[in-house]
Amino acid sequence: MGVVMRANCEGCDYNKSFYLGAGLTFRDLTSVKAIFADTVTKEIDSYIGQFDFDAEYVLALCEKCNKLAQVAKITIKPHDGDSAVVYNLCECGSRSVREIPAHNKIDCPKCGIPVGLEQSGKWS
Repeated sequence: MGVVMRANCEGCDYNKSFYLGAGLTFRDLTSVKAIFADTVTKEIDSYIGQFDFDAEYVLALCEKCNKLAQVAKITIKPHDGDSAVVYNLCECGSRSVREIPAHNKIDCPKCGIPVGLEQSGKWS
């Protein structure tokens, strides 16, 4: 189950909801890969052999367009090696995203003042 987090800026009209966490789709690798861009799917496929995975949507800041976005993230846990984390692309097509913990204060991408995040619902 996931949570809906809302960012609402009191300094401007920025108001956006982010669907974070994992829903039912995130249990099957084929369904998870369908969420990712083709270039990212190829990176996931490069992990040869048996592996477990965790997938979820996380809050991220794109370093190219400076927007907050919900971005799919997969943690690949090979049975014979170290884990790897792969993020999907931002809406602008960039891979330069930085995950932001949902409990952190964030700066409004429009006006720059601190914005709080509050849970406004759940999804599955």
